[in-house]
Amino acid sequence: MNNARIDIGGAEYGLALTVRATKDIAEKFGSLEEFGETLQTQSPADAIDSTVWLICLLANQWVNIHNRRNPNDQREPLTQDDVELFVDVLELTQLRHAIEGAFATGTKRQVQAEFAQPGKNKKAT
Repeated sequence: MNNARIDIGGAEYGLALTVRATKDIAEKFGSLEEFGETLQTQSPADAIDSTVWLICLLANQWVNIHNRRNPNDQREPLTQDDVELFVDVLELTQLRHAIEGAFATGTKRQVQAEFAQPGKNKKAT
């Protein structure tokens, strides 16, 4: 899985837009598109909270994948407190770009999977 990489407090994390993460985003915001729209209309404090929540969600998907694949090298989940403590406002903007990269990678993978399904997109005769 090719993921965007971020650094929080000296620890590297990937950002993985998994099916589980997509479901969580949809439950909280309606869809990936609505998440972006919500950020634009929220108060600055709420937009920061939403961004921090999303960073943790995507990073912890990566942590879960890492831990599942590496039972002898377990990583601790990233907490919202960690992000709020170790990230400054300028870095938050950079992290939003990493989130956009994870969205682009994740949605590209989903679109490719849809096109790869046998029998899908066949013209009716």
